[in-house]
Amino acid sequence: MRLWICAVLLLSQAAIALPLCDSAEKRAAFYTDVNSWRKALEQKRFADLDAKFNALIEETRAGKLTDQELHRWFEIFQQSNTGREPLHEDWIREYPRSAAAYLALAYYYEGRGFSARSSEYSSKVSPAQFQAMGLEFRKSFDALAKAEALMARPTLPAYLRIWMLGVGGEARKVEDMYRSALKSYPETVQVRVAWVTFSHPKWYGSEERLKEIVGEARALSKENQRYIQYLVFEELGSTHQHKGDFKRAADYYGSAIPLCPGLDGALTKVMKMHQDRKDFAALIPASTTYIERHPRKGWGYAMRGWAHSQRKEWTDAVRDYEKGATFGSSYAQEGLAWLVEWGHGTKHDYARAIELYETAAANGSTTAAAKAEKIRQGTGLKVR
Repeated sequence: MRLWICAVLLLSQAAIALPLCDSAEKRAAFYTDVNSWRKALEQKRFADLDAKFNALIEETRAGKLTDQELHRWFEIFQQSNTGREPLHEDWIREYPRSAAAYLALAYYYEGRGFSARSSEYSSKVSPAQFQAMGLEFRKSFDALAKAEALMARPTLPAYLRIWMLGVGGEARKVEDMYRSALKSYPETVQVRVAWVTFSHPKWYGSEERLKEIVGEARALSKENQRYIQYLVFEELGSTHQHKGDFKRAADYYGSAIPLCPGLDGALTKVMKMHQDRKDFAALIPASTTYIERHPRKGWGYAMRGWAHSQRKEWTDAVRDYEKGATFGSSYAQEGLAWLVEWGHGTKHDYARAIELYETAAANGSTTAAAKAEKIRQGTGLKVR
């Protein structure tokens, strides 16, 4: 009977695909739905929360939703604010047999624990931070045990245990739990996601182990295999970037990018790598890909404008900076201000440069205000 159930679940995976992977539009729609629930706990909408999140758990059990999507829903509870604890307790008090309520509490305590630890390397985390993390994680483990007892296929509790053990430095336990989870739940995506993270050499893994994960994902649908492959290639890119092998890093990032057009992790990493290395010829096409995916986001235009500016391609730089400035990028506004200040590719105009610098400052630039003041002092211009 158990083998038959596993076979049915595996067949049902063919109908599941991670929408976030497919396109930026699908990802935006997904998070629009998720974000509409972010205030529900503070509003004490416990009945709504319980119905919604237990329904999501049931959809995952029935093979209508991946546990990776379920994880992204429950991420809204990963908070470090201690004032939210009584709200979780009230939810459980009203629904003491709710798997969703206990799982949300587990995510909450994990968020508090990771915040106490910080995202630094273990060598930079103090014993006091580890101790504070451990106290919160123990609370999360307790909540997970209660959630798991109420779930038919508790893959997220398995994932969260692996994650907390991993950030706590329990390398052997992490691998053992990963292998055990795959045997029990061969359809899990989120457990594999955690294993991809911990297979990076900066944690406990190696390039070889990362590559093995792609083969281990053959139990998944082709769509979800593609997602895991994307994550592996992204991590391999990060691995080689970490080692200083930038060519291979760019190759792996480049292999990842087309696999999941809805996800930008690999794309933004390769763009920042090219920026840091001042590889303008590589940054321009990467920025163009970002712009094609996000034509109304200023950052892509700002990055491409900067690359053109560094190559003294002034007309192209002005075009991109103007577009990025229109979409609110302080980086683009500041870059355009510099071109206007010096008359590169556009009319030299101190007054307009000051306005652009001050707009950039208002939008978050920490350097633009001083540049505006420098022009003002040199020309006698005043703020309008």
